[in-house]
Amino acid sequence: MRFRNSYKFLGLKICGPRLNGKIIRMNRIINPITKRALIIKANLMMEKLSVEDLIRISRDFCDGIILNLEQVEKLFHYFLGRRIPALILKIDYTSYSSSLIENALYMGASGVISSFIVGHKKDEDEAKNLETISSLARESERYGLPLIVECILFGERITKENFFRCVELAARVSAEAGADIIAVPYIDGNFLRQNIVNGIDIPVLMSDMGTFFGSAVENAETMLKNGASGFLIGEETFKKYNISKIKDLYNLLHGEV
Repeated sequence: MRFRNSYKFLGLKICGPRLNGKIIRMNRIINPITKRALIIKANLMMEKLSVEDLIRISRDFCDGIILNLEQVEKLFHYFLGRRIPALILKIDYTSYSSSLIENALYMGASGVISSFIVGHKKDEDEAKNLETISSLARESERYGLPLIVECILFGERITKENFFRCVELAARVSAEAGADIIAVPYIDGNFLRQNIVNGIDIPVLMSDMGTFFGSAVENAETMLKNGASGFLIGEETFKKYNISKIKDLYNLLHGEV
């Protein structure tokens, strides 16, 4: 039985040591009290902020920090001590190998993240992407590591008219492939609740990529009211907002404002 079907959200039912380990790691990523998370994509260099500076200043106002393998080897010392964000390893679906999951575990990661892209020019490329996500889910399940899948819509096949349905398709397919957490781009709040949050029994984060309809961060309260479990932010957010505004977003998530 899949992990997400073996327990009620964030581990109220215990089913063996491997599942217990995954529940512990899920609770590191998503706050077990508020059931929300703010995750920063530090693996991508900011225009005015280095990865190292970003990690140093963001430790107090995020729940998870994403790094790639090389960055973890260089910056692991920022994840020592108590009350630190969860370390999440970025895995590129185009270069996935099962050894990367072992490396994530050995390096102390609380989870892994990869992308599912909808809008490939060739259907076989999308199928290959999905096959990799499924393999990644099976391997991460084996080691008790939560898998986050960021759903990315890109290309000429994505239009304003089909955008909402493509987001729904990407979310449902990612969940069925084995994701434990998904991140989707901004869509209408009612559609988010009715067609994604209510239909998928895993946490749904909002990514900060701009869409035809606006930005999730700019509509944070609406997203949260409609069931979003938090935000996955990176370069887009750090271009628009200063550190103080991002701290406010974190406080909004966890009810500190």
